Amino acid sequence: MLKNLRNNTILWLKAKTGLSVGFVISLAVAGGATVLAFVFLCVTGYVWLSIQLGPVFGGLAMAGVFLLIAVMGATASALARRQTRQRAIFERAARTQRTTALIDPKVLSVAMQAGRALGWQRLIPLALLGFLAAQWVQEARRREVPDRVI
Repeated sequence: MLKNLRNNTILWLKAKTGLSVGFVISLAVAGGATVLAFVFLCVTGYVWLSIQLGPVFGGLAMAGVFLLIAVMGATASALARRQTRQRAIFERAARTQRTTALIDPKVLSVAMQAGRALGWQRLIPLALLGFLAAQWVQEARRREVPDRVI
């Protein structure tokens, strides 16, 4: 039974992600070739700059290029982090506004009256069923709405 569950899980992951052994190997070969191409490009750039500017200034120019790339990467990561934090803050605010409706005194008084009328033994399963249905509807709505960039 566990083997069948494991196989079903592996097939589900393959269907969702498209990962296979051949894909991972091809990706590793492409990544290695990209790294080697980058190394040869850096060496060639240094040699060309050392011919044009001299060995010291050629090295400094290459260091400046890498410093510029590093600053651009740091700036991009800082902007992405700020945007992610803002999205999380907005999502938390939206979720807290949804939960305040359950704490509303009018909703609580209706729940108390229903509990007294139906009996708590009957009302609790109905409330749990309603809560599960509301969660299911929220999840369906969340899937339908595409992610917005804020």
